[in-house]
Amino acid sequence: MVESEQLRVDNCKTTDTRPWALLSVFALATVMCASATWALILLRHAENDLAAYRQDNISAEDWKQQAEKWRQQANKSRQHAEKWRQQAEKWRQQAEKQWQQLKNSAANAKDAAWLRAQWHRDLEIAAKHPYTEVTGAPALQLPRKYGIIPEKTIWLYWYHPQTCPNSMKCVLSPKRQLLLESIIHNKGNFHVELVHKNQVEEFVNDVELPFRWRELLPELQQAAVMNALLARYGGVALDLCTCLLRPLDDYWDEMVANGASFRGYLFRLNGKPWWRAEAVADWFLMGRREGIFSSA
Repeated sequence: MVESEQLRVDNCKTTDTRPWALLSVFALATVMCASATWALILLRHAENDLAAYRQDNISAEDWKQQAEKWRQQANKSRQHAEKWRQQAEKWRQQAEKQWQQLKNSAANAKDAAWLRAQWHRDLEIAAKHPYTEVTGAPALQLPRKYGIIPEKTIWLYWYHPQTCPNSMKCVLSPKRQLLLESIIHNKGNFHVELVHKNQVEEFVNDVELPFRWRELLPELQQAAVMNALLARYGGVALDLCTCLLRPLDDYWDEMVANGASFRGYLFRLNGKPWWRAEAVADWFLMGRREGIFSSA
């Protein structure tokens, strides 16, 4: 009986300590969970802080690179500005130089005008003309034949130092004479004019011809005279080596009807195709008065 009571009492004591043990275990588990949660929270904060720190470092590096780019661009802009400053200085110096030249030119022009006025006054006092004083010839006047020769004229020029030095002493060879007769026979409504070297001044002035044209070769003399004659009178310039087989009136009328001022022949002198011929045949030149031809 006594043993049974003792056993019951022991059993009761044992039963009373279990809840406390469970409570302790639960409390310990709760603390551990809370600690783990807090550790996770601290870890998350640490990760966020680390990411922000890295982002700040990346942004700082980007700003550093951008600042370096801006510095390089600033250096380039400064170099360009220096280059343009030097160019502007160069332009300024050139402008000053040109301005000085203009001032000098104006001064020289003023001096030249004063000298010219003095010269004209002296010439007027001496009753002399400037053109005559410089060239030794009378003042510029219209040629004697100007206003008499019609525009439709066939112009011929011939000069030979032995056989035809002038119009008073000119003997044409039978061949030249036959060619001249063919031109006269087939002149149509054109007037024919054979110009000799001593007759040039009757048709054009010296200022319409190249300087010292009398000393040129006969071929060049003829080209210069024909150019001046066509410029002043118009007509057709023919070489005396040409045999004319029919009148040139149809060619002239067609040129006038088309509103053209020149008609001639082109030939290849540079090896280019025919449609890019560069040379004009000087043995036949047809032109209007004051057209494409001009004085020398």
